[in-house]
Amino acid sequence: MRASTVVCYALAASSLLACAAPGGDESEEDAVAETFAGGKGDELGFQLGPFTREPSSDAKEPLIAVFHASGRTGGESGHFDLVTYEEYEPTYDSGTYKLYQYRGRDRIRFTNGDGHVVLRSDWSYADGTLTLGEGNEMSPPKRLAVAVVDCVVVDVLDSNAFEEGLSPHEYPSVSVDRDGANFSLEIGNSSFDSSEATIAVTAGATAFEAVATLAGGDKIIIRVPNQAPRRGEILQVIGGNEDSVATIVCRP
Repeated sequence: MRASTVVCYALAASSLLACAAPGGDESEEDAVAETFAGGKGDELGFQLGPFTREPSSDAKEPLIAVFHASGRTGGESGHFDLVTYEEYEPTYDSGTYKLYQYRGRDRIRFTNGDGHVVLRSDWSYADGTLTLGEGNEMSPPKRLAVAVVDCVVVDVLDSNAFEEGLSPHEYPSVSVDRDGANFSLEIGNSSFDSSEATIAVTAGATAFEAVATLAGGDKIIIRVPNQAPRRGEILQVIGGNEDSVATIVCRP
């Protein structure tokens, strides 16, 4: 892969839009991209799954990227979830990505579900590190042997649920861990285990669910579909009312 990497962006209608590689324009680059077969990421040099990076004060930086082995769509290489750090707030998009070459550069294009390109970037991959743009190095988060379900949070819908203890920026890790016969829910910097909750885990035909019932009857739920892409949710049940508080994406 090439060491030289460049990303450029323009902000429009609250979506992160990336411009073409130097020396070209977006329409020309898209036309070239369509001539490339939609090879998946794992076929073309980098592993699928989640990549994260250390938080940065630089705006418009990719923070979390998850690549799914969920098949190709219309010539695209696969599906993605992407969190970008924008103006001190994370922005979440999902859709399809395309790998191709343009003007001698290895390129990746992320297109969201509305058909808008949210990012175009050079990319390189070496020693388990995926580099998007110039110096934006991303690595797979460590997977613990005790994790039954291992996820990252990509969108927090209710920031009050875990106060500031769950966010793509600082506390993105979410998992259900097993130690012998005991389970725990690890959500950002919060932990719920058998010492403070009754935990029930169900591995169903279509979805996995872990429920921590707290004293007083309130519940915390992690619910994840079995089918890729495994976009799940964290829910909170208070007074019988069930509300989704975060979107998570989990490893297969």
